[in-house]
Amino acid sequence: MSFPSPEPLKIELGEGRSLVFQLPSQQSRDYPTGTMQKGAVLVAGSEALAEEGLGFGVPLLKFGNLDVFPGGAITSFNALSNAPGVVVDYDLNFIKKLTWRGRKIKNPTVYRIEGYFGWVHREFPLLRGVGGRLFGRLRQLFGIKSVFEQGVSVGTVRVVYTVPPPGTTIQIAVELSQVERKGLTEIIISNEQGANYFADYHDSKGSRLSGKGIGTWDEVNAEWASLVDSGNKIMFTVKRLNNARLFRGRELTPGLLAWSGLNYVLPTDTTAFNYEIELGVAR
Repeated sequence: MSFPSPEPLKIELGEGRSLVFQLPSQQSRDYPTGTMQKGAVLVAGSEALAEEGLGFGVPLLKFGNLDVFPGGAITSFNALSNAPGVVVDYDLNFIKKLTWRGRKIKNPTVYRIEGYFGWVHREFPLLRGVGGRLFGRLRQLFGIKSVFEQGVSVGTVRVVYTVPPPGTTIQIAVELSQVERKGLTEIIISNEQGANYFADYHDSKGSRLSGKGIGTWDEVNAEWASLVDSGNKIMFTVKRLNNARLFRGRELTPGLLAWSGLNYVLPTDTTAFNYEIELGVAR
């Protein structure tokens, strides 16, 4: 049994830390993604650590060059769990559009070109610097901007978050049976917080990276990976699983991007996915 609530829900983690499940109207409007639905956001004291990051356990779907994000959700306390828990039904109905001088671009060729740059960015790390500067320059030259708006829903994804005592593990169960499959090319489960906070990375293979050295979208081949907020002395860790690929990424562009995450990419026929996030003290 669950009890829907229009207010943000909170799970206390101890030591002045909590998870808050935010609504779009309560999020920062400083970024193009500011009206998008977020997931579980880490809070230290009274300070939210997500910035532009989507939070933990947020589903995204890709249909070729079309990216679909959650534009809203029904959030409920999970009354059936013996541990603190929250159920979030994400409505996948938010899409990215490009605008030119304030007008929406409808030409599919433009979106294919953007998709091609995105593919190069993901698949060829050595070309990211040159390609990113070129694409950014073209967008600036032609006055092209990204906006996010509500479109036709492609389904609902239920995500159940459970935090058993002592509050150091977040158990996340993702139910994907109610999403559109036709044309689906990728399922992503985002675990993102803010780039200004989580600026350090390390993993089980001994890799230690900071800032831009983390990369923007690089596959993790270690057994586990962590992102660290040295200022608030908090870190989160996820494991690489056999039924998913794990990617690390961090992007920081004032007024545009500020996320740092460890995201799973799932096969398109996935209907259920379970994993855990370990929270720890950074030393």
